[in-house]
Amino acid sequence: YQLDQFVLRGNNLVMFLDSHSVFMPQGNQFGGSQEPVYIPRNTGVEELIRHYGLELDTAYILDEKSFLQRQRTAQGGVAEVEVYFAPIVGQAERNTSLPIFVNIPDMVVLNMSPVRPVEGMESEAGVTRLFSSSPDGWMMRDDGINLSNPYFLTPPPDEDQESIPMAYMLERSFKSYFAGK
Repeated sequence: YQLDQFVLRGNNLVMFLDSHSVFMPQGNQFGGSQEPVYIPRNTGVEELIRHYGLELDTAYILDEKSFLQRQRTAQGGVAEVEVYFAPIVGQAERNTSLPIFVNIPDMVVLNMSPVRPVEGMESEAGVTRLFSSSPDGWMMRDDGINLSNPYFLTPPPDEDQESIPMAYMLERSFKSYFAGK
């Protein structure tokens, strides 16, 4: 309610939302460990932003244009691993008509979830896409989510990759989510 009233008073609000809670199990009694568990979140804020015009998808965005991790190996060499869940957002993927993005060469984002306008709002005034993945992006959904070991992540075929929106800005009048409730 406080967030809703804050926005209705004409204030600016930025939300950084996680679509999943990640639970890291401890090692079991036999010395092994289990994979992390990704459970979709439902905090109520998702319904609030949907009312305002945006939907947060319960998925993670991965991208071939991503952070490259370099680690020293035990043999003294260097191993490189592409961290697909840390996409690099270059100028081509950002709305550079906004002053905030003009002097930033690249951004690395981590564990991003897709966000999109509610159906029918894509072309409305006051709905501005801020940035997205490269055309080499794809989504990892519900049952298949496991970001614990980047060595085992492989991109899908090119025909299954696309640019996926990650952030939007809404500039318009809003009605209270709580009106009539």
